Amino acid sequence: MPSTDQRGKLVIVLMISIAVAMAGYAWWHQREAGRLSAEFWGTESAIAVRYAPSVEFVPLQTKVENADSTANVQVICGGEYVVGNAIDVTRTRGLVHARHALVDDLSYDWKAPTDKEAHWEFLLRFRDQDHTVTAAIDAEQGLVCTVDQSRVQQLIPKIAAAFRQKRDEWRKLVKPLSAGK
Repeated sequence: MPSTDQRGKLVIVLMISIAVAMAGYAWWHQREAGRLSAEFWGTESAIAVRYAPSVEFVPLQTKVENADSTANVQVICGGEYVVGNAIDVTRTRGLVHARHALVDDLSYDWKAPTDKEAHWEFLLRFRDQDHTVTAAIDAEQGLVCTVDQSRVQQLIPKIAAAFRQKRDEWRKLVKPLSAGK
């Protein structure tokens, strides 16, 4: 039978071994939880979505909804949209969760068809010193488009509902786009 000193050393070695195994599992799990979304966004863009120090909400209207000829019209993920004024939502309640949802594989239905005709409602612009990533969101259908690459992906219903709620909160902070000033 081992002495008390040997048993104590054995317990310490066992505790360290368990801690290393758990840390390895946690690292692997986090890596796997974002693998598909990192491919969707691109690694640099996914990092910016998650950690950029500035996030802006930009309301959109389809060109036909806003007949103002002086409006700022841009092509976004295949459609022409009037781009509203951006507001900073960096410190709004729930943004941390929204950012996490955009880079978490479990937020997306990776097998859903993405060829639906989208009606992009707003942009989320993630900015750091060197990089800007813009996502177009159709919260009603639960679609996300990477504006720079025009890649579209389907959100799961629970996450789409959360984005509808955030959209409504953010819209209250924005001056409405007028239809022909």
